[in-house]
Amino acid sequence: MSSSLGTSGARLRLVPQAGPALWGADGLSPSDWMIPLGQEAGEELEAALAALLGRRPERATDVPLPTLAPLIADLRARLEHGRGFALLRGLPFDRHGAAGAETLLLALGLHLGTVLPEDLAAAGGPVSHLASVPEKGAAAAPFHADPCDAVLLLCLRQPPASGASALISAMAVHNALLRRDRAALETLYRPLPHRAADGTVALRPVFALAGGAFSARYDRLAIEAAVAAGASPLEAGQSAALEALDAACADPALAVRLETRPGDLLCFNPQLVWKRGLSAAGRAGEATERTREFLRLRLLTENSRTAAAAQTPPPAAWQG
Repeated sequence: MSSSLGTSGARLRLVPQAGPALWGADGLSPSDWMIPLGQEAGEELEAALAALLGRRPERATDVPLPTLAPLIADLRARLEHGRGFALLRGLPFDRHGAAGAETLLLALGLHLGTVLPEDLAAAGGPVSHLASVPEKGAAAAPFHADPCDAVLLLCLRQPPASGASALISAMAVHNALLRRDRAALETLYRPLPHRAADGTVALRPVFALAGGAFSARYDRLAIEAAVAAGASPLEAGQSAALEALDAACADPALAVRLETRPGDLLCFNPQLVWKRGLSAAGRAGEATERTREFLRLRLLTENSRTAAAAQTPPPAAWQG
């Protein structure tokens, strides 16, 4: 059996992953991920926005949400210990303009986790405006994982011709590689160069056991950017492993497709669930009948897989 090393130098057996975050397209239905919001929850959010008087909240205590507290706790559990994603439907996002939608997203996010410091320092604030025109085949954006514990995507625009959002279980991809190409999977447990948004290059694996919990982060563009920035070129085995990973992600039996509507809030844990990428929004007026638009907020959570992975040094050597 192929094997890899744990952070202490002990052998880490490549075994199938299991748990609620292991799923395929055929095993799920909308009832598994949908969380409808009732009138009382909507009224509480409306009142919270009105009380802020146009200010952006900086902490959860700025926007008390006692009615929504049980739902938020359920959502947190789904992201950290459940299937890794959920969709909230029924947010009153369109009654207060673009600024109100951003404030609403931030208010909910602050009750789930901590906004990433680099996002807070970015121009325009912590909420990003994203847009994309879905493509198929070779032109389709790859599945990837953001460097955080939770991604919140508030749908602003979803034309009927724009298609659905695609999510895939990282555990399912892991297990598919275990069956098809064990050598590739072993390589993906080893560090690969990744370029961060600030231009620095760090070494980290695609798959890891961070603090004893399964963690998976895949960003092919960040790997390619690191090499372009001067990192050592990928070895033949590393390139082959990434190709095998992309092939596993292309299996139509793995990815679930979600039809989002304006006002839907798609929440997922990118350490467990990967999504096809969205690009930064283009210039105003460039939207077409197929352009989807979202607001994005990225968070760290209390039981952070991202932080645990960052604090875990890679093994100093690998045994053959």
